[in-house]
Amino acid sequence: MLADVIYLIHVFLILLIVSSVFFTSGEWLKYIIVLIPIVMLDWKDGDKQCSLTSLEAKIRGTWTPGNSNDEGAPEFFRPLLNKVLKPFGQEIKSRETAGMINNILFLSILLYNIIRYIRLQNKPINPDTNIGIIYYYSVPLFLVLYIVDILYPVQNK
Repeated sequence: MLADVIYLIHVFLILLIVSSVFFTSGEWLKYIIVLIPIVMLDWKDGDKQCSLTSLEAKIRGTWTPGNSNDEGAPEFFRPLLNKVLKPFGQEIKSRETAGMINNILFLSILLYNIIRYIRLQNKPINPDTNIGIIYYYSVPLFLVLYIVDILYPVQNK
């Protein structure tokens, strides 16, 4: 029963993070902006597993050590994502792909909520100092390079 409670807490945490994009902006945004990096840091700590996934598996007696991408290690996000995708006839087969989707989803939500919080504070987005200009133009430059890297075909030698 305790493992089921941890599973529900896990689902609640995911819903809390994902649903944040649908709520009206408010002072609560600062908490989600802090929560998302804390969750993501947990994925990259010593055991490279989400604490909730690991704890649930330990209570169920199914835990094995290893990176979250290792076969046999406990996992949460891919099975949950596959439940959501099943009615659409889709399935995520690899742990690595599920991890990438999870990272992109959480980071996109984080960036979106940071922009919302800046706007809520009535802070201008445009820079007014030289260092601000450098950082300001570094963002679209990196985004362009990121997109080019994704779209650039790999040449086998």
